[in-house]
Amino acid sequence: MCGIAGVLGINNASTHVKKMLEAMHHRGPDDWGVHEDDGVALGHKRLSIIDLSPAGHQPMTNSKGDTTIVFNGEIYNYQELKSLLPEHTHLKSTTDTEVILELWATLGKDVLPKLRGMFALAVWNTQTQELVLARDHMGIKPLYYQINNNQLVFASEMKGMLASGLIEKNINNNSVYQYLANGYIMQPDTIIEDVNMLEPASYLVWKNGQYTTKHFWQITDKPNSLPATEEEAINKVHQLVTDAVHEEAIADRPLGVFLSGGLDSTVLVAALKKSGANQIKTFSVGFDGDDLSEEDDAREAAAFYGTTHTQLQVSDKDVVPHIEQYIKALDQPSVDGLNTWLVSKVTAKHVTVALSGLGGDELFSGYSIDRALLHKQKYVRISQFIHAFKPIWKNTPPKISHRLEAYSNWRNLPEFYKTWGRLFSDEEIKELTKIKSSSKNQFSKLDLGAPYSLLQRISYIHQRGFMMSRLLRDADAVSMDHSIEVRFPVIDCRLVNLAFNLPDNWKVKNVKATVKLANYEKENSYEVNGVKHLLYQAYKNDLPPQFGTRPKRGFKMPIEKWMRIGLKNDIDKTLSNQNSFLHPTLLNKLHKSWEAGELNWSKIWAIYTLEKWVQQNIR
Repeated sequence: MCGIAGVLGINNASTHVKKMLEAMHHRGPDDWGVHEDDGVALGHKRLSIIDLSPAGHQPMTNSKGDTTIVFNGEIYNYQELKSLLPEHTHLKSTTDTEVILELWATLGKDVLPKLRGMFALAVWNTQTQELVLARDHMGIKPLYYQINNNQLVFASEMKGMLASGLIEKNINNNSVYQYLANGYIMQPDTIIEDVNMLEPASYLVWKNGQYTTKHFWQITDKPNSLPATEEEAINKVHQLVTDAVHEEAIADRPLGVFLSGGLDSTVLVAALKKSGANQIKTFSVGFDGDDLSEEDDAREAAAFYGTTHTQLQVSDKDVVPHIEQYIKALDQPSVDGLNTWLVSKVTAKHVTVALSGLGGDELFSGYSIDRALLHKQKYVRISQFIHAFKPIWKNTPPKISHRLEAYSNWRNLPEFYKTWGRLFSDEEIKELTKIKSSSKNQFSKLDLGAPYSLLQRISYIHQRGFMMSRLLRDADAVSMDHSIEVRFPVIDCRLVNLAFNLPDNWKVKNVKATVKLANYEKENSYEVNGVKHLLYQAYKNDLPPQFGTRPKRGFKMPIEKWMRIGLKNDIDKTLSNQNSFLHPTLLNKLHKSWEAGELNWSKIWAIYTLEKWVQQNIR
């Protein structure tokens, strides 16, 4: 795991790249290097995971001397890929980077679909004067870039981009709107104008100031063969998860598992145990005086599998002194990431690599919204009828109009999805920022439509939106702040393609009964309600006793409690800033409403995080 950076089309490019690398030191404290060509500089910060020797130094140039690579990530099948190398190829290291570099000479960009892992890379060819940027299938590893006036700048983090001195620090208003609406910014947009993220499973080719982009893989791609029965599908899920865990557990540095006690992380430990792994290290977070976390479940799982378990018990006193570092670690504004930052902090004291169960909900329909939408399918005609009369009811009192708007949205997946986890309304955002709402729903471009099923469409939006732009982006940024590499076996690209193309009725069970639960998080269960049915059934016999009767709960933190105690003074100071780019009068009004208990804490947390990020990076 590393940090990469580059500047092309400018004199003294290496001077800028060195500044970028310094800003990303935490991503690679073990080594660094810069490759210079005429008007070109590629830089690399190294966190050694495979082949800890100097032979793994980057930037790395091939045996012909015409191609140089900077690479961030891990390729889990690189040993298999060696068989594609020409005979008598002499490798100087045992790194995955060198295998990719030597394969590039014969396969070029066609090597990208063959890479199974997480990566962001840049390849420069001195003969063709061509640069290729590429990013892994699921967008686990970030890659930011800007192309302006025949000049290209790229980096693993926004911090690196801004440190180059070549990027104007102009806030992207559309991104601010997205953030205040959803709590995160949808890729390829970023918080800074004219800086983009390269989309997952795509590559960019830059030559002579011109560029093109293309995807090399899709979530929707069908495997060569699909299971014929549900039982075969369950067995296939078990096989692919086990294979992915086995591959991703290979490292030359100590490895552990983020163990929340939920299904996804427990499955990882079960798979490790079944593969014969000994002395498994697991890590979790608990909260003083609260019953929000799954710490008891984590301890039970750790005891069942005999792991060496470390639990970080957190209070506001553990958060307040580090809030500035945490906001900086985020790299872009987000309402999420604090839990991963905290568990990474304690994990980094023991291991350098950690496995995470992130992705199970998105692939195997673990969210309540999936069942709600499936259940509401039969009400589409009623929804269409209500929508037809919107000109009549849109000016009714908010209590009525908001309810009718919700009913109206049942007819349209992107509109309904937009309301899930919504923070501020369009009207509130306009008042707070003077930014008019985007005329196009951000989720519309992710809706596959026909011929895909409703569940496939939901899963795709989950993965391409919430998971890639929030969960994965945040996880990389905050874990790398502690120089720890996090791997995600559940979203192995083979498993993603399989899960997407399986029938809906194999993935979701008992829809009608589940949506009628008074409290989904307290009353649902894997066994009775069929939550994440395929993944649970695949590992049912390897899980702790009574696991199937547990409710499937989301990970929650006592953030509001911390906001009202240890963080209160800083929140008061931050939100009373008269130089805020947010409207100070409305900001003050919202602040007072929250203090009076009339406003949900998540809105204040979103504003506070945004304002802190702007203070650190823009002003």
